Amino acid sequence: MKNRNYIIGLLALVIVLVGFNMYGKKTSQTGLRAVPCLIPNVALMQHIHPTLQIIVNGVPEKIAADIGLSDTCERALHTHDASGTLHVEAQDLHPYTLGEFFAVWGKPLVTPEFTSMVVDGALTKGDPATLILKDRQQIILSYTKKP
Repeated sequence: MKNRNYIIGLLALVIVLVGFNMYGKKTSQTGLRAVPCLIPNVALMQHIHPTLQIIVNGVPEKIAADIGLSDTCERALHTHDASGTLHVEAQDLHPYTLGEFFAVWGKPLVTPEFTSMVVDGALTKGDPATLILKDRQQIILSYTKKP
């Protein structure tokens, strides 16, 4: 009887993890991987905190609080306050990107006004959407809007 309960519990865990993995592979309309909601009582496999700053015409803009948080879902990428700290608290080892964070936020990352990205003090070329988020990483995005 003990072995049977153990096997049933193990199968239930496998089903939950497979379902979670399949959910996480769905893509949004942007073509990016859909960022999953956290499953209660399942351990985190990564917990990192990069910082994002957005500068528009030389003036810092606030990053909204509670991005990716709702009464029914806490996304693996979210914010708690307007400090610019991004929380990557995930139950998988997927390398989350800046593009995925912006998809959760529902904002465009690259617009005609986008001018540059600085990561950890170095001007960085390439598509900002593919930037993999890392712990204590400092990201500055600059935009120039015409009056």
